[in-house]
Amino acid sequence: MKLHRLLATTAVMAAVGPVALLAAPAAHAEDVLPEPRPSVAPSVPPGAHASPTPAPGLPSGGTTGGAGGSAKPVPSTKPDPSAKPGASAQPGTSPSGTPAATPSPSYSRPAFCSGITEEERGKTSLRGLPGKIVAGSGWHEFTYRVSNVSKTTVMETDVSLWLGTADPKLHDVAQLAVSVEWFNPAVGQWKPIEGEGAGVFDNDGFATARKLKPGEYADARMRIRIGDKAAPGTGYFFTLGHSYGEDGQCGFDDISQFDFTVLGPGAKPGSVEDAKGRPAKPGTPGLPDTHGDAGHKPAPQGGRAELPVTGRLAQTGSSSALPTVAALGGAAVAAGAGAVFLARRRKASA
Repeated sequence: MKLHRLLATTAVMAAVGPVALLAAPAAHAEDVLPEPRPSVAPSVPPGAHASPTPAPGLPSGGTTGGAGGSAKPVPSTKPDPSAKPGASAQPGTSPSGTPAATPSPSYSRPAFCSGITEEERGKTSLRGLPGKIVAGSGWHEFTYRVSNVSKTTVMETDVSLWLGTADPKLHDVAQLAVSVEWFNPAVGQWKPIEGEGAGVFDNDGFATARKLKPGEYADARMRIRIGDKAAPGTGYFFTLGHSYGEDGQCGFDDISQFDFTVLGPGAKPGSVEDAKGRPAKPGTPGLPDTHGDAGHKPAPQGGRAELPVTGRLAQTGSSSALPTVAALGGAAVAAGAGAVFLARRRKASA
């Protein structure tokens, strides 16, 4: 009777041990960290409508951005008059005492870029961009994300957003009456980068993500609005990053394309899914040129608003408890084999 109980116990241990061993890596899957979203009232009341404002000098069917532009620099920190002589101001704060973006103090961009040809580093994407937008329906928020998908720490990544269209019914992308703004956390305000209120180059390198370790990402809050006089049609956004690695290599990363459809005022969009990203194809109207001189000359360091690290990409890995679980599983299997051997030996001697 005791022998039967021993056999039953060891059989259970032998079965449970390997199951626990296999389940350990899955239980250690790393979740995406939460994405903080500042609670700030929009600068434009919900429901307001944008009228189409074509940027001057745009080619037919092209984008509203250009190469070489940058956002206005964040005001520099002023020293405190009450501070003692020789004492410097607290870094990372504005005159009002709120955190302000500051350039990376220990990193200087190289004077020349040969381009990253073998691996993508600062992968850019849009999350939550509606695939269909009704003209005059107000603001719709989404997220611009830049992720370090390489094994090298990326010191800086300048991010850009380009608008284009290949709709044969449209003569110019301005007919879609698209306005895009991003929330600058340094000043706590929405800043236009496309359409109404935006300059010609405001979409090009509108922000910089600082020091992303492998697997980390930075998010920018975005919002889009279609003017109530927009022409129905299709358009797309190109997302583009220019990365600077700690190994001295730098260059443009792969360009992604996100398609969307503009519906007429009062239209019923039905079920609306998020725009799906795909690699941009060469020759697509409005595609940024990353192979000319601008693709090899890095922009000046500083002057752009910073995107802080938001979180880490989900990944799976081995748990630190895996060796212990493996030892227990192995011991259970060995105990079961030993019990069977003893039982056979006792039966043979009987």
